Amino acid sequence: MPDLLRATNDLYLSGVSQMTPAEIMFEKLAHQFDGVSALRMFGWPCLCLGRKPFVFLDKDTGERLIFRLYPEEAQQALQLTDTEVFNPGGKSKRMKNWIVVGQSQRKQWPSFAEKSYQLMLHETRKATR
Repeated sequence: MPDLLRATNDLYLSGVSQMTPAEIMFEKLAHQFDGVSALRMFGWPCLCLGRKPFVFLDKDTGERLIFRLYPEEAQQALQLTDTEVFNPGGKSKRMKNWIVVGQSQRKQWPSFAEKSYQLMLHETRKATR
């Protein structure tokens, strides 16, 4: 995944793309994992395995990615700067284990995406047993 991150940064910094790094990464992640589709849920662009989302793109700024993580991983992620629990309604609708990760932590995006995808694979396999 380091090549994916490098390509994302190069496109943005070169001025070739008017997309933000998060938007570029979101597009690349849509093609990175098997069985993933890009959809919209609740007006938010998301990547889904089947119909289950595992990554959202911040629809308001286009500059942050939101990942669903295992509880332990979510707690570790919240120790980083520029991270927070996802709160789509802005009030008391915080979504447990969904972590917003800003651009200052974009080097972590590929790792979080992989963890989020693996969580969805695990849950999908568990549900089909």
